[in-house]
Amino acid sequence: MGILTALEIIVFRGYFSGALIPPLDFLGGYNTDAHYWWQNGQFFSPVDWLPTTWAGFPAAVNVQNSAWYLPIGISNLFEPFTLHSSAILAALHVGVGYIGVYLLARTMKLDYKIALAAAVSFFFGVGYFTNAEHVDIARGYALVPWILLTISPKWPWAKAWSIPVAAFILWQAATGIYPGMAIAAIYVGLVWVTVWQFQTRSTFRQYLVPLLIAVGAAALLSAPRILPYLLLREPLDMATPDTSIFVPSMIGTLLFGYESNSLPNSMSMRSFFIPATVLALAFLSRWRDPVFSLGLSLAVPAFLLGMPFLPWFNASQGLPGLDISRFTMSDFKVFLILGITLLACSGMTHLLGIGGQRLTPRTAWGRVIILIVLTGALVEIGRKGPFVRADWLPQIVILTAVIVLIIGALLWRPRSSRSRVIVSAALIVLTAASGVLWATTNTHMWQTDREQAEVTKYGSTVSQLLKPHADTRPKRRHSAAIANARCRQRKHEGALQRAVESRCI
Repeated sequence: MGILTALEIIVFRGYFSGALIPPLDFLGGYNTDAHYWWQNGQFFSPVDWLPTTWAGFPAAVNVQNSAWYLPIGISNLFEPFTLHSSAILAALHVGVGYIGVYLLARTMKLDYKIALAAAVSFFFGVGYFTNAEHVDIARGYALVPWILLTISPKWPWAKAWSIPVAAFILWQAATGIYPGMAIAAIYVGLVWVTVWQFQTRSTFRQYLVPLLIAVGAAALLSAPRILPYLLLREPLDMATPDTSIFVPSMIGTLLFGYESNSLPNSMSMRSFFIPATVLALAFLSRWRDPVFSLGLSLAVPAFLLGMPFLPWFNASQGLPGLDISRFTMSDFKVFLILGITLLACSGMTHLLGIGGQRLTPRTAWGRVIILIVLTGALVEIGRKGPFVRADWLPQIVILTAVIVLIIGALLWRPRSSRSRVIVSAALIVLTAASGVLWATTNTHMWQTDREQAEVTKYGSTVSQLLKPHADTRPKRRHSAAIANARCRQRKHEGALQRAVESRCI
């Protein structure tokens, strides 16, 4: 928890202090409708109508308004909604994802040092930053590790509480994340469950039956939110043309920035960043490692269904649910990145020789040579692509340091617990350095001055708008004075009426 706390303070201190918030859509109804839903209704008497946008519309029409998502309801118990409190909630979600990845890695019997490295790496999942304005996409990065954890056979299905807790997590995930990501989770989750079942050979009763019960319960809990949306939408309106584009220069976003206008797609959808250590360690993964297979079970379907340059991409959009989103590549991106992270966990296991698992020297040095060639290719992409020197050179320096560390570990072959801790600590530090450097040099999509943004959007800061307005009505005069004034007014009206009547006669 110490590392998580340090990362939260270093990266998101502006969110916690109230100085910074995410920009753009974060200030609109996309984010604030959910708080209106919770503030003006209750969990068992939900709001039917949202009057805050377009002169009002049915709440069920907007499936992205985060209604029924409990963390927002809980935040409304403590104070009225502000963009400051919403930014804090966004930062806390990153911590939830960190813990989820750590637990997921530990259930795979990975050493705690490797699980910690994976968690630090995923703290810098691109969606937390590039999609900070899109609260449901950013939340998806935090909740996907928990989805994968709860649908695995390593979830304690034999416990009495396992099914209710799993159903709760799946329900909140279906409620809180972007609909396109939820559909992607179904397709990738089917492969994930199949690979787990093949590896563990769990009996139908031990694993698949309780899993199906939990999924069914989550579907029933989601029905009050999903069914009205489906009934209110016309079938033709639900199909949305995909806008994803991938060009070779986007390979550079694996390590470099994404703010160049020469890159395609919306700025929030174009980055594939993974820390330099993850990119390097993935090349050391061992094919027969069960973690390697699980990593592929995430990365391969995400790649095959999410990459728009593949010849079958347009045809795959005809699969049920995939046409609901305009950003299919972004929807599957979280699974691709998490899959590569698991490959890196396999590589780190064999680099440290944990459990006696090591790559043969010939294989290991061959992978290092490939990694050096890749580094040279990335240098060329950085130099000739739409990236500035300050954007790509520091990451190349960190990647080079990781390669040097890997070469040193292959020569040293750490065997003692102390030597493995030293190598692991160095890898974790380099992971954090790569992530912090990337996040703090690409701030356009996740940082803006809060007060300035509020004044620009609303004409005043939210704190000022929430202050009770002073009573500007005239003070009540003495009752006798009011009575005399009313009497004089009646006499005047009576005299005027008699004068009008005499003229008419």
